[in-house]
Amino acid sequence: MYNILIYGFILLIFPVTLFADENIFYKENTIYYNSDINQNGFDIVKNIHSKHKNITRVKLNSFGGYTDVAIVFANWIVNENLDVEVDKYCISSCANYLFLAGNHKYLSEKSFLGWHGGNIQLKNEALTPIDIHTILNFSNNCNSSLLSSLALITPIDKVIDECLFFKKIEVSMLITIYGQVKPAIFYRDRVPMWSYTAEALEYFGVKNIVLLDNIWTPEKIINGKLVSYFELNEIEKQVTINKFIADAFYRKQT
Repeated sequence: MYNILIYGFILLIFPVTLFADENIFYKENTIYYNSDINQNGFDIVKNIHSKHKNITRVKLNSFGGYTDVAIVFANWIVNENLDVEVDKYCISSCANYLFLAGNHKYLSEKSFLGWHGGNIQLKNEALTPIDIHTILNFSNNCNSSLLSSLALITPIDKVIDECLFFKKIEVSMLITIYGQVKPAIFYRDRVPMWSYTAEALEYFGVKNIVLLDNIWTPEKIINGKLVSYFELNEIEKQVTINKFIADAFYRKQT
């Protein structure tokens, strides 16, 4: 239900000019994926790829879609060693998985990346230092017993699937949920998602970003609402403070 609501918000906030025709096709070594992420779309992609072995890139315009399919799709991109390019927008499951899966990740000047959460969904309104510490520990080996202290609302098998994907691509799981260090009220008058600077993406382990226009300046205001961009210094400071608080908490417990 939460993903459906966010999708509705996205449709209302983004200007019509950002929409691409829902179409998936092949052209010049590239699969163009202008669609939601769903099984039918992924099947079309695999069918195209089976007929054109010279494909090197998947070019995206997507507001996201089914998480389960997106993780399988992303693993397929990794296994096929394909590059990914964001045309106008890559949001939700697209940013969480497909963008990160690319061998090289191409961005144009105005390519927009948007996150609003991943498979780790918690009952509490904002991430606490203990939550972040727990998730970082879990991401090291995907041992579900380490999540026993979290009030998860997502089936554990889905969380493990996500963890294994991020471990495979060596990107921090925090990238999908870091924006939730802010309470929901923080986004009340903002776009109901967040993004990161290039330096912050690198901090999370995102490698091989290629700027096609030698510059990346995505929109900061969309339909009069501010987009929240988290920067490297803020994230480093927050994670360090959280670790200090969490370590102190666990020492006290023992």
